[in-house]
Amino acid sequence: MDAREAALRQAYDHAVRWLASLPDRRIPARATVDEIVGALGAELPAGPGTPADVVDLLATACEPGLTAFPSGRFYGFVVGGTEPAALAADWLVSAWDQNCVMRTVSPAYTAAEEIAGGWVLGLPGESSVGFTTGATMAN
Repeated sequence: MDAREAALRQAYDHAVRWLASLPDRRIPARATVDEIVGALGAELPAGPGTPADVVDLLATACEPGLTAFPSGRFYGFVVGGTEPAALAADWLVSAWDQNCVMRTVSPAYTAAEEIAGGWVLGLPGESSVGFTTGATMAN
C-alpha cells in the first residue's frame, strides 16, 4: 500500500466512525478552540509526517471540537446536510482534482455542469452555465 492509499484508508476509517457515532453522540462540541490548537500543535513540525499520520492527527485532534450537525438531532439553525451520494461524489471529485476552466480541459466536468444547469435552472441545451465555488470565484 502506498502513502496515498494509506492516507485515504485512514480518512475513510475516520469518516465511517464519525458518521456511525452520530445517532448517539452529544450534539455540541466537547472541546474548545484552545484545546484543539493544543491537540493539533501550534508549532510547525520539524519535518514532514506520513500522509496517513497527518490525516490521523487531524481527525483525532479535531473530532472533539466537531458539532454533530448531520446527526438529525441538531436543531440550532438550518445548515443543510450531506446525502450519502453527495459525500461520495465529493470524495471522487477531490480525487479527480480537475481544473475545470475550459470545456476541452475537462469534458466530464463540463458535461455534468450542463446537465445540472438544465435540471436545476431549466435552461435550454444551447444555453451556457457555470457553477462556481462561491461569490468570490463568481466575480
